Amino acid sequence: MSPYKRKSILLPKSIEIKTKREKPRKKLFIYRIHPVYPTILAIAIVFFISAYLSQCSKLIRVQYNTHQLKIQKFEIQKENRKIALSIEKLEAPGRIEMIARKKLGMISPDKRIVISLTEPASTAELEEADNKVATVR
Repeated sequence: MSPYKRKSILLPKSIEIKTKREKPRKKLFIYRIHPVYPTILAIAIVFFISAYLSQCSKLIRVQYNTHQLKIQKFEIQKENRKIALSIEKLEAPGRIEMIARKKLGMISPDKRIVISLTEPASTAELEEADNKVATVR
C-alpha cells in the first residue's frame, strides 16, 4: 500500500525512538504532506499577490485621474471668475452711459421736477365733483 493513499492532508510515517535503556516505547508519528498541496498553495499565493498588485495599480491610476480632474476644475473656475469680472465691467452703467454719449452722440434727457400743490383727491371727493358737474349742465 502506498503511503499517499490516506485521505487526510498529513500522512503519518511511524518512527521508533530508542533510548539508552533499550526499552520499547510508543511509536511516534511524523506527518508528511502530500506533494500536490504545496503546489496548490504556491499557485494560490501567486494569484492573491497578482490580484493585490492589480488593485494597487488601478487605485494609483484612479488617484492620478482624480488629481488631473481637480487641476482642470481649478483652471476652469479661475477662467469663470475672469469671465464674470469682464461681464461686470462691460455691464457697468457708467461705461454704457459714456459709450452712449461719446460714440452714439446721445444726450441725457432734461430733468423735470413735478411738484403737486394739492393732495390727491379721495374717491368720495371725485364722485361729489362729478355730481356737481352733472347738475350744472
